[in-house]
Amino acid sequence: MRILLAAAVACVMTASPALACPEAQDLYRKGWYPEYVQKMAELADGGNLECSFTLGTVLRDGVLATQDFDGAMKRLRFSADRGHAFSQFEIGTMYDNGYGVAQDQAEAARWYQKAADQNFGMAQYNLGVLYQDGLGVPKDAAKAEQLFALSRENVTNTGQ
Repeated sequence: MRILLAAAVACVMTASPALACPEAQDLYRKGWYPEYVQKMAELADGGNLECSFTLGTVLRDGVLATQDFDGAMKRLRFSADRGHAFSQFEIGTMYDNGYGVAQDQAEAARWYQKAADQNFGMAQYNLGVLYQDGLGVPKDAAKAEQLFALSRENVTNTGQ
């Protein structure tokens, strides 16, 4: 199910959130988590999309900081609106699963499509499931299969 794919990604991200915000890695490695979160916020406020994305996932999951869905969406939207595919995917999973927002598969499909258009394999897979099941989009088995094929290729080629 889609939530499993998102959960696997979340495990990778929470295992080492410093990987996506290298400018703050030293603070993370030293275990200075409040300072790390503050540094990510400063970098995100300065326009760093990777740090905005990472901070969004940290706030969404309540890892290293208090869980804050509104703050998470703000950070993820900042980077997603600037073309960050992983952020677009994460917003899609939030809507898809009703995680911190009202469940809305049509809105999930819209965000997955943005990431899928950038060959983001996990988004292609989740969008394929929506088409397969007719959730938020018209049921379309051929489109689902096409998205699954693209997903297999892109996840393998990018190491997602």
